[in-house]
Amino acid sequence: ATTACKQLEELSGKIFSHREGKQFILVFNKTDLLHEPQKGELISALPHYTNENTSHIFISAKQHTGTDDLQQMLINLTHLPIVTQNDVIVTNVRHYEALTHAFESIRRVLEGLQTNISGDLLSQDIQECIFYLGEIVGKITNEMVLENIFGKFCIGK
Repeated sequence: ATTACKQLEELSGKIFSHREGKQFILVFNKTDLLHEPQKGELISALPHYTNENTSHIFISAKQHTGTDDLQQMLINLTHLPIVTQNDVIVTNVRHYEALTHAFESIRRVLEGLQTNISGDLLSQDIQECIFYLGEIVGKITNEMVLENIFGKFCIGK
């Protein structure tokens, strides 16, 4: 623990001056090698080096203790939303952009339907949506769309 206290002192000059306005986590690893009195010595030294934006945690990477708590601390600091099994996560920027464009196209179609815009104008936005979705899942041809429409809907004049 004395070595760790010395390291804290060294860090205070090198790193702590750069933490202004930032969240800071002091991670003490190899706690499997520390006895409780040594851990207590470190904890009692912390107020000299910490502020309201500083947290600390004791872990042992070797024994996998405290790592889940560290992961939770990091998640809490990033303010990430909670993701459930039903949520969709797009990890590819190109896919995200294509989905955004497709969404905008469909939004224009819905607005057009509400304002009774002609089918010719609506078809342009539908084609644009198909184009952007095709960038993700593969090319969708006009024939495929027409086959789907005529196969599922009764269309007559």
